Amino acid sequence: MSEQPIPKSITSIRPYSPDDIAGMHNLTVRAAEHDKVDPLSTLESIPTLEQLVGSLESNNADPNSDVFVAVDEKTKDIVGYGKIGWWQEEDGTFVYIHQGQVDPEYRGQGAGQELLQTLQSRIREVANGHPDDKPKTFGANASESERAALKLLEKDGYKKVWSQVEMEFTDFDSLDAIEEPEGFEFRPPETLEEKRKVYELNVRVYEGTQGALPSTEEGFQEYLEDHADLSLWNVAWDGENVAGFVLSRSDKDKGEVSEVATAPEYRRRGLGKWLMAENIKALHDRGNDIIRLHTNSEGEQGGRQLYESMGFSALKESHRLRKPLHESKINPEEVVVGQVRPDEMQALADLAARSFSDAFGDDMDPVDLAQSLEENRSLAYFDRTKDSSTIIVARYQGKLAGYAQYGSVKLTGIDAAPEDREIGRVYVDTALHGGGIGRQLMDATLADPDVASAPNEYLQVWEENEPAIALYKKYGFENSGAVEEFLLAGKPARDLIMVRHQSKSSDK
Repeated sequence: MSEQPIPKSITSIRPYSPDDIAGMHNLTVRAAEHDKVDPLSTLESIPTLEQLVGSLESNNADPNSDVFVAVDEKTKDIVGYGKIGWWQEEDGTFVYIHQGQVDPEYRGQGAGQELLQTLQSRIREVANGHPDDKPKTFGANASESERAALKLLEKDGYKKVWSQVEMEFTDFDSLDAIEEPEGFEFRPPETLEEKRKVYELNVRVYEGTQGALPSTEEGFQEYLEDHADLSLWNVAWDGENVAGFVLSRSDKDKGEVSEVATAPEYRRRGLGKWLMAENIKALHDRGNDIIRLHTNSEGEQGGRQLYESMGFSALKESHRLRKPLHESKINPEEVVVGQVRPDEMQALADLAARSFSDAFGDDMDPVDLAQSLEENRSLAYFDRTKDSSTIIVARYQGKLAGYAQYGSVKLTGIDAAPEDREIGRVYVDTALHGGGIGRQLMDATLADPDVASAPNEYLQVWEENEPAIALYKKYGFENSGAVEEFLLAGKPARDLIMVRHQSKSSDK
């Protein structure tokens, strides 16, 4: 245990004002450095001030109602922001995207969770104006280096629906060995109608894949705007038919291969590899020594396999996450909270091991995880501690859905009195997160006369577990200034020690 300064106190969430943009941009730059954003990436970016302003109106967003900022109540600094937007996919699904940033110095204190809840609330308002006969879903993006964002989203019930991998090419000498396939004419489109044929093939090839968009006039015009340089359109023609194409963009830092498609009836003839080689050569002739692209991580449509065969190497994965907008609600009257029974001890140990593994297993060495489960979440552990602590469980539809364990204070390094109490654990089955069971367990714990009469109540929580921190703050817990340091995946990590003084406890 070590003493640390009390973490900064946030936040109030309020609507965006144009005067906020400079602070938002400064925050974006700091966050990008912390999250290891690649400035050459085709999937993530560090926007200029002007680009950030423009992004606030993307995906049907209105900055006056769809953008929010988190402000430090003491300093009035902007410490986070978020925006929403939406679109409708090929199958009719309404996707409500939310994006945001939290200042790295303020992460792990509930700001991310508060912003997420604000954005979700606004999304529900927007979604109410759309037809109810189509699926509706929350959407969010996070790269593999944005660990805090991934944790926050997954703990809130978001699931990865597909992932994209960014790839890089620099081996230009290898391109000369690729042979030109016979029977095709290679040239850019010459008329608006020929450009439309390229666009329509792109829509056809990716129809039915995750995130596919329908053919629209607006989509066609955006396609042309994004690829205005026809000299970077490598198109193969079989008479009047488009057999395949590769489109790209060039700037001073890199060349980006942005669109690749081969009609199914023309595949396995070396066409895609030839078009790729010719396009990359054109980019290299313009001075681009680095070529980037991104594709489906799982290799749908055969893209990743093609690129790897040409010498592209994988750099980083970015994930697309979604959560249904209208989830089945847990009826709180069906949840029964009470003391654990002797015949439930094995089920309790199974729940404890499962919920802990879901939360932290990916970040732990398998040997360390197994040891931790045996020492702190096994049947032997609960048999050993059941008489020295109180264990309550939440039962839902005949099964254990969560548990809490509390008793005398065992934390070290704090000045706790014998009458104080510690809430050691509150866990809910991962599949039931967001259903209010955690709150019911907290209500029951704090209502226990042994806890309710305690002058001070303590608990500890991982500093990156923003959903839990936000919940505890609603009950009046605050950072004590003490932390518990430990190693997670071989790297230093910290638990915050939070305390609730009975005179300061808030309404629930």
